[in-house]
Amino acid sequence: MSKKINISYLKTKVGELVFGSFEGKICILDFRYRKKRELVDNRIKRYLGTEFVEVEDEIIVEAKRQIVEYLKGERKIFNIPILTIGTSFQKRVWKELMNINYGETISYLELAKRINNPRAFRAVASANGANAIALVIPCHRVISSDGSLGGYGGGLEAKKFFIELENKNFWGKFMEKYFKIKELFEQNRDEENAVAQAKYMRNKFLFYGIQTPKRKLLYRDFLKLEKKKGIIDWNFLDRCYSDDYREFHYFVIDYLVFMRNFLTYEDVPKIFVYIKKNQWWDTIDRFDRIVGNIGLYDRRIDDLMIKWSKDEDFWVRRVAIDHQLLRKDKTNIKLLEEIIVNNFGSDEFFINKSIGWSLRDYSKTNPNWVRDFIEKYENRMSKLSVREASKYI
Repeated sequence: MSKKINISYLKTKVGELVFGSFEGKICILDFRYRKKRELVDNRIKRYLGTEFVEVEDEIIVEAKRQIVEYLKGERKIFNIPILTIGTSFQKRVWKELMNINYGETISYLELAKRINNPRAFRAVASANGANAIALVIPCHRVISSDGSLGGYGGGLEAKKFFIELENKNFWGKFMEKYFKIKELFEQNRDEENAVAQAKYMRNKFLFYGIQTPKRKLLYRDFLKLEKKKGIIDWNFLDRCYSDDYREFHYFVIDYLVFMRNFLTYEDVPKIFVYIKKNQWWDTIDRFDRIVGNIGLYDRRIDDLMIKWSKDEDFWVRRVAIDHQLLRKDKTNIKLLEEIIVNNFGSDEFFINKSIGWSLRDYSKTNPNWVRDFIEKYENRMSKLSVREASKYI
């Protein structure tokens, strides 16, 4: 028996836990002094044909870290590779247990119904008791039909603690969605790319290192489901945009682009919060067209953009300058001119660059107008703006 089950222990406020790993997967995460401890251990050792050795390996260290975070109320979803050892029925029950959301409780009968075997609620309860990977496989979320706690291998005080902890920290369905996206990002993290991406953005943000095509593919199906609902979940978006990782900020923008047909003028104040937060060109240069798209069917945006074009925050002014990009013959040239003129005299690179870009873009549609504009205002424009604007004329 060359391969062993590595075992390590962790004392917590709810009792001492035992962690076991085999070939890089957690096979035991349980209460050290639970009922049937020896029975559970013997089942696992017999199946794997090996013995325990007290060693704390990398996967156990990571599992301990995530458990500690959970007990502090800082983690709702676990990202630990596991190895379940039991009968096919038990594995079926354990798999369904992992579909019970954080903060949710169901009865043993409901669990039996979910595996399409409503008469097997006693067998389901027995499978719960045989679970060797507590919390990650959340058997504590199953209670009796009368609302009482039922049984639990780690003791009812521990079960009560976990249920109350989750109820206290359950912030609504939007958090489930947030942690779902977070899990996707964490599972596809690329440290080497993350370093390069952070450097490119002058180390202003943290990155998971996920390239844009792959990132969009990860949550494409999720966005499709959100679009079918036809409701923008602003609580969810707020939580995502508050995350430290830049990929979450990109996700919010992709979400809004995907849901653009549901956006109205009344949503602009919410978008403005994002424009004012986590500011850099890569997000600002996408929010401009999100706002601009609303302006195509709500002319109140025109007056708002005049106001934004005089804002003390140059990133807000940049949104105003560029919000008509790609409109072609739908461009409101009077509005474009007024906004640009409001920003003459700026020595800010990102303002002068955006002036040039907005004119260059429109020159593809109406080069004569842009040529006349430059001739009219050249003495007031920066050299950078003139150079960018003149590229195609």
